[in-house]
Amino acid sequence: MPMSTEVLSTLPHSSVPLPKKVTLAREWSDTPLGPVQAWPTALRTLCEVIDGSAQPMFIVWGLDRILIYSLSV
Repeated sequence: MPMSTEVLSTLPHSSVPLPKKVTLAREWSDTPLGPVQAWPTALRTLCEVIDGSAQPMFIVWGLDRILIYSLSV
C-alpha cells in the first residue's frame, strides 16, 4: 500500500506532500516560530523525528501552542 504524508500546522497553511520536510513546508519566518535557523535545538530535533516517521505525529510548541503535525495514510 503506498504511503502518503502531508505536513500541516495550525497556522494558515496548505498541505505539503512529501518529500518536503517540516522545516521546508512553509516560510516559517513569517510565523510566531520565526526562522528555522533560530528555532531551539529541541524543536528542530522533534521536526526531524516527524520527518523520519511513517506514523502520524504532532508537536504542540510554545505559549501560543502552535500545532505542527504530519498525516500518514
